[in-house]
Amino acid sequence: MLVAYKKFWQHSFHIKGVATRAEFWWAFLVNFFFEILFQAMQYLRAFDFNDHPSARVGTGNPHMTHWLFAGGDNSVFANTFAILAIIFMLATLIPKFTIAVRRSHDFNWSAHWLIAFWVTRFLLFLVTIYELILLVVNYDDGHVTASMANFEWGALALLIFFVLELIEWGLLAKKSKRPNRFLANSTPTTNPDDSGDSNTDSAELEGTTTSNETTAK
Repeated sequence: MLVAYKKFWQHSFHIKGVATRAEFWWAFLVNFFFEILFQAMQYLRAFDFNDHPSARVGTGNPHMTHWLFAGGDNSVFANTFAILAIIFMLATLIPKFTIAVRRSHDFNWSAHWLIAFWVTRFLLFLVTIYELILLVVNYDDGHVTASMANFEWGALALLIFFVLELIEWGLLAKKSKRPNRFLANSTPTTNPDDSGDSNTDSAELEGTTTSNETTAK
């Protein structure tokens, strides 16, 4: 796991070569863990820990407790994780794309389909943000019907966004393929991810060698 995650960062700007399923999914799981952690910490904004008994006068420092953990924009703890979540999302954006490209290369597919998926999802994300802004504006102006329409279009765009993401993950789960045009040395025995296929290819290669030796004798 640590080796795979190290490669994830080391090869951040590498679109050549391949990435095995193990390398891709270990990096995916570690990133997913951090994203869930940051998102969970942001939900502290919805609570006001100043009402907890430990924050009351006579049981500690109520001012410090409120400053650190109070709900809303005054929560230093929650706001810190919100900033970390944004930084982490931006920092992993390019490495996520490049490792997906290398994963596509590993089963001998060009990355054109992946680029189309990412561009489409980016446009859907912009549509979602646009509809969300209009929803707030129309709701504040009392245009309930228009705001509901904005909500429906935004929800539809977001749904399609996640459906495309699930389809992408499903495609990236394909087995490695050897020989492979994206490998400099495309030998069928150098696939650490699909050991079963490698063993089969090795056995076939060994059988062919034995047959050649017998013929020569």
